[in-house]
Order: sequence, then C-alpha cells, then structure tokens
Amino acid sequence: MGFYIEAKNKENWAFATFQFQVWNPNVEHLYVPLGLDNPYGVDFSGRGDEIRVSYQTLQQAYKEVENRTFYSEAKRELLHPAVLLFSGMHPMQVDAGKEKERLLHFLSCCLEVAEKEGAITFHLG
Repeated sequence: MGFYIEAKNKENWAFATFQFQVWNPNVEHLYVPLGLDNPYGVDFSGRGDEIRVSYQTLQQAYKEVENRTFYSEAKRELLHPAVLLFSGMHPMQVDAGKEKERLLHFLSCCLEVAEKEGAITFHLG
C-alpha cells in the first residue's frame, strides 16, 4: 500500500520515480500543487491515472513545494482504520527536511526533461 509516482518522457519511458508510504501525509505536497485532490486518508494507493504536466505547471509546483512545511509524522486521525491496523503501533515518522529534499530532487529531474520536451507524464500508481 502506498503511492508510487512514475515520471515518463514523450516516448513513454520512465525516467524518475517517487514513492510515499500510505500513511505519509506529505503525499499532499505533490498532489495539491499539481491541482489534484489530496489522496491522504482516502485512498490506499494511486488509482493508475496518467496526467500530462507542462513545464510551466512543474515550475509552479516546484516553487510551491519549496514554500510548504512538511510533516514529520502521520495524521492518524485521517487514516482509514485498515491502514492503522495494518501499520500497527509502528511510529509512522519521517524526517520532514529529507522528505522535502527528496521531493524537490524528483521534481527537478522532471523539470529537466519537461524543459526539453515541453511536458512529461505522471503515472499515479
């Protein structure tokens, strides 16, 4: 269970991937800047959708992510009971700074390709 995002170029080749554990609330920091609904607590994983994202949209998303405050632990009250049960009493914590750095790195890889091609495709698995 979790959110797996694959970035694809115009030839449909995956060139970068990113993953959030199902309990990680930082998933909103990718979805919301891209204009997507925040799946946290609603879905157990991506729905397999593919979206085309322009270079300009990625630039805006990157800037927004830079200014967001990342979470260091799960928002347990928003999680589905099955996720809580499956996760047990495990701490469900992340290093917020590293998580932000990791997402910005992913987006910068996406920006590099989108700058050359005009857009990329995200597979939201």
